[in-house]
Amino acid sequence: FISGTIVNRSYKSPLFRCRAPVAVASDSDPHAVEDALLEAARQCEGVLQQPPPAVRFRAFGESGLHFELLCWTDKMVHRPGALVSSLNFHIHDTLKRRGIRLPFPLHQVTIRGAGAALLAPEIADPAASPGTGSADASQREVPR
Repeated sequence: FISGTIVNRSYKSPLFRCRAPVAVASDSDPHAVEDALLEAARQCEGVLQQPPPAVRFRAFGESGLHFELLCWTDKMVHRPGALVSSLNFHIHDTLKRRGIRLPFPLHQVTIRGAGAALLAPEIADPAASPGTGSADASQREVPR
């Protein structure tokens, strides 16, 4: 149930609002990211300067900061995917030029109950690794 006023900015208007979600590395400066995204929007053909593009800092993600670039167009109303693609190219180029990295997700995998049999021989038995006076690792048998 909606009890407040709803404003539809594109009703009976030739304008289309475009959203481009962007994630960057967790150690990025959010203000630098905002500046870079606005620069990318200014460089992209088809993006209107009025109403002005805007950036929203949406969330702290597991492996990065999540933003959304919001902009308007009147040229690609029937091809919003083409505008998002063009924006993404400009965003990538601008972030790269400014040294703002994309997130690099890391996942930890734990294998339970496998014991030392799955480990590389030098990890399972560090004393038996090559160069310590023991048998060469290529000659050892791994239990099955």
